[in-house]
Amino acid sequence: MRVLLRLERPASGGVWLYGEVAEQGMGIAPEDCDRVFSPFEQADASISRRFGGTGLGLAITRSLAELMDGEVGVSSVPGSGSTFWFRIRGEPATGLVTPSVRAESLNPGQLSGLRVLLVDDTDVNLMVATELLQEAGLRVETATSGEAALELLQGRADGHYDAVLLDLMMPGLDGLATCRRIRAQERCGALPVIAVSANASPRDILECRKAGMNGHVAKPIDERQLWQVLLGCLVGDNPEPFAMPVAGTAPVLDPEPLSRLRQRLPRARFDRLLSMLVTDCHGWREAVPRMAEDGRWEELRRLAHDMTGTAGHVGMKRLVAHAAAVNRALHGGDEAQARQLAGQVAALVEEALALLEEEFGGPPPGTEGG
Repeated sequence: MRVLLRLERPASGGVWLYGEVAEQGMGIAPEDCDRVFSPFEQADASISRRFGGTGLGLAITRSLAELMDGEVGVSSVPGSGSTFWFRIRGEPATGLVTPSVRAESLNPGQLSGLRVLLVDDTDVNLMVATELLQEAGLRVETATSGEAALELLQGRADGHYDAVLLDLMMPGLDGLATCRRIRAQERCGALPVIAVSANASPRDILECRKAGMNGHVAKPIDERQLWQVLLGCLVGDNPEPFAMPVAGTAPVLDPEPLSRLRQRLPRARFDRLLSMLVTDCHGWREAVPRMAEDGRWEELRRLAHDMTGTAGHVGMKRLVAHAAAVNRALHGGDEAQARQLAGQVAALVEEALALLEEEFGGPPPGTEGG
């Protein structure tokens, strides 16, 4: 095996990093070369059986290269081996804000007084995000669909909003389509649009960039990442406008997010939040297994996406991990695995609700039984 890395400085300007890995193996037929970069593909099923693997590593490599405005490829001769190569930009890509401050020095107070349009079709997500933004002094207006967001934008004077925070998966006009329509309006060409979504894979982030978005914040919202992206897009101090979510594990219910919201919110507003949360939980308990049994995979994918954001915002982290696993199974075409995981959701919901009652005294009156 041979590994090569070198810097390239083309006459057109810029710096690129080129790398390749050459190996002497069975090789790949020309018609199969592109397939090996697709998720869960192998050029020949027998290759997977004999050597293991799914081809996911090459798919991730392509996604990472594309995120850096680069490309990947392979040259191969059957029976003589293959050379896999990549080329990525070695300097900041055009249009992206470059790092200028350390994360621990972030000051969300710089955002005070700015007005944002927050777009999400889930009430709990809207409430949680609104509280975070208002806590930092931002003025927040909300919409529950892409269509409603476009109407608000069209009805406001130029410069009324400093940014749009946009969920990606919404019924009707989704976030990517909404962003494209915003960019099609000359008056909104420079308006910062930031994705706030549980869809946070490298390919999801690439799609956001292609649609014309300026940044991405993963759900459940990590406050440090939120301020990083907002400061970068609105003020100019930004470690990374397309930062990846922070990975981690947690118990069934982490009480900290709701405890903090209870301190911030008036009692009646916090009780309303709990009511909406309990209602959502009862809905998940009934709908997820039923959708899986009926084979309504697209509906299940959307609901699992909503669960990831809502449950994450209130600290139900085991449900977050489970919903993400359902989505991964569906993305990989493993319907049997998705059905099995969906069948476990009811028990996880009951466990989370029991801990919710233990920590916060139970749901407000009138919400039991969903």
